[in-house]
Amino acid sequence: MKRIVWVGFHMEGRDAFQKVSSSFNVVGCISLKEEQSAKRSGVIDYRTLADTANVPYFEIDHINDESSIALLNELNPDILIILGWSQLLSEEVLAIPKLGTIGAHASLLPALRGSAPINWAIINGLRETGNTLMWLNPGVDTGEIIDQISFEIDDFDDCKTLYDKVAETNSTMLLNALPLINEKGKIGAPQEETDEPILPRRRPKDGLIDFTKDAWSLYNFVRALAQPYPGAFFYADGIKCIVWQASYVSSKIDAGKNGEVHAHLYATRPENCGIVVCTDGDGSFIINQVEVEGQILMAKELHDKFPVKKIVFDE
Repeated sequence: MKRIVWVGFHMEGRDAFQKVSSSFNVVGCISLKEEQSAKRSGVIDYRTLADTANVPYFEIDHINDESSIALLNELNPDILIILGWSQLLSEEVLAIPKLGTIGAHASLLPALRGSAPINWAIINGLRETGNTLMWLNPGVDTGEIIDQISFEIDDFDDCKTLYDKVAETNSTMLLNALPLINEKGKIGAPQEETDEPILPRRRPKDGLIDFTKDAWSLYNFVRALAQPYPGAFFYADGIKCIVWQASYVSSKIDAGKNGEVHAHLYATRPENCGIVVCTDGDGSFIINQVEVEGQILMAKELHDKFPVKKIVFDE
């Protein structure tokens, strides 16, 4: 059976690692050191997963460091599997495994090549995306495709629910592909050529809310950046306010200046209360939960912080 080395830090790889390590020859698990993982979103504890699976565990700063390359050569993999990893692999690293390196990209390649494809898919209002299992090469998401699975983006999804779908399809595709690879060697097909631009990397500062946009765009923006990501935010009275939950109403119930609180929404459950914020276009945007200086504001506290007729953001 082929020797597999697993590389990852993100939650999207948890289920796949557990299933692959229980059925195939995983000879090592590599993750990030704490000081590196602290800078990233969606991090999980791979040490515990590896210990439970009886797989040797290692931590690194960067996959292309000399020490990481020495470790990979020592582990002598036939296949590297990299799921949920933000560092691009050098050609020297890609040359180490005998068969190649398998990765996944959370889109239906060649669409949405580049960074943060799930976040961008929601922000851009797509109704469908998917996940691609492929062989990695020096290009940006241009390797041969092993398998693809599509899934819907509905009005209730956020980045976490879509990453749950990504995690599920990671497992499905790997469990389907690895027996064939063990039997036949490298499998896959080249990608179609496309002129679609590569998605830019998203940084925390890119989460600033633009209240001149329409209500549906703002709803998409908030749910695209929900936990485990840093969140969409605005500044009020010089203080950062992170919007963790928002709602959308298809009819227009606000009238006023963009960013102005039009009304307070009341409900028997605090998480369903909110403030109706004026926006352009059709529909209405409602903020249900805001974090201010480490405190979560909902219901009365949210209403008190943002009274009717107040502009919620610093102009």
